Amino acid sequence: MAKTNINYPYNPFGFLITNFTEKLSKVTAPTEEQVILQDSLKINNKPSVTN
Repeated sequence: MAKTNINYPYNPFGFLITNFTEKLSKVTAPTEEQVILQDSLKINNKPSVTN
């Protein structure tokens, strides 16, 4: 970050971000097998209600 002139409202703190990189990864849809496994875990982990 480098200190710059304050330019409200666009840059109220007066900092310029340099050499910014962002690592992106593609998200894939779950397979049918993974969906079934997740659903079965949700059903098995429900708390039991006792009176």
